[in-house]
Amino acid sequence: MIKLDLHINNKESTRWQNTMLASKVKRDALETAAKKYEANTGNYIRPICLVQVERTGKDQRGGNFIHAEDVREFLVRDCASRRMRSP
Repeated sequence: MIKLDLHINNKESTRWQNTMLASKVKRDALETAAKKYEANTGNYIRPICLVQVERTGKDQRGGNFIHAEDVREFLVRDCASRRMRSP
């Protein structure tokens, strides 16, 4: 496994949801590049996106912190539906 940090800077907005969407776009672009690389070499590289959140416990949800469940729900609801709509 090779781990490289990609820093996504979302300058248009301070909302974490927009940063998640930018991360999804970057990960999808890496997937496209990986498939092209596989077609040329026969070697597949699987890009992943690791997200670190501020809170994880059930009793820690709410307030001004980003909770793991908030991120999960956003990814399932919004990011997955955007994938289905894209050509």
